[in-house]
Amino acid sequence: MIARAFGVVVTLSTIVLQPAWAAEPIGDWKIEPSDARCVAVRQYGAADRPTTLALKAPPTGHALQLAIIRPAYRKTSDQVGAKVDLDGKIFATYALGYPLGYPAKSSKQSVSLIHLPSDASETIRTARNLRLDIKGSFIDGFPLGEIGKAWTAMDACLARLRQTWNLEESGPAKIGTGPRPLVPIQGMITGMDFPRQVLGKVWSGATSFVLLIDETGKVRDCTLTESSGIAVIDSRTCAVITYKARFDPAIGLDGKPVKSAFPQRITWRVTD
Repeated sequence: MIARAFGVVVTLSTIVLQPAWAAEPIGDWKIEPSDARCVAVRQYGAADRPTTLALKAPPTGHALQLAIIRPAYRKTSDQVGAKVDLDGKIFATYALGYPLGYPAKSSKQSVSLIHLPSDASETIRTARNLRLDIKGSFIDGFPLGEIGKAWTAMDACLARLRQTWNLEESGPAKIGTGPRPLVPIQGMITGMDFPRQVLGKVWSGATSFVLLIDETGKVRDCTLTESSGIAVIDSRTCAVITYKARFDPAIGLDGKPVKSAFPQRITWRVTD
């Protein structure tokens, strides 16, 4: 469920929801078990209908994505401005809201996906409380509690991730030949991949991300490392690349395929 929350959004339109406040936390922070991503989660509210707060950190860089997963039906998706308040320090960003699951009519959960600026990513490591104000939508308050302990576990997870996927400084020495995309990454983006909301407008934006490529050349994870500032583009980038990309895997010094990482930056551009 958590992994899908950091996924794709297909269409956008405006939806206004009533403000709500999250209840007290249910249990402690937990790290989602995975060998390809590091996500910290904590649940709030009623045990039978919890609201989940999830934080995903990339194996490199300082970007951080925050997802709020609510037990609420949502038919459509939208991008709006948002303010993140961490112990009184306010950061302006955006929120991308969408139904969790496909088709939307069968979804019983909604997601608010937020890209935190790098300075906010550092502040949240020691913050005690998070207040999220999504324009025209939810206002949520989340007691973060002993989040420092969660970050200790997250840092350990990221260290394992870097070692497993040969991202440590000594990693390149283990790789004889890096991964090679069968089709250039930028060339994978076609007119069909542009969200309809940006068509007809003169617009451009660059998104940076890191792919984790396994021994078969499959993309195991895509994590945003720098936002374009347009939520639907950021989300679409990882969705399109994960779906389309195929690689010749990295080859180790022993001549065998090995896990590897592939950092990349692509530019989306619409001209009239």
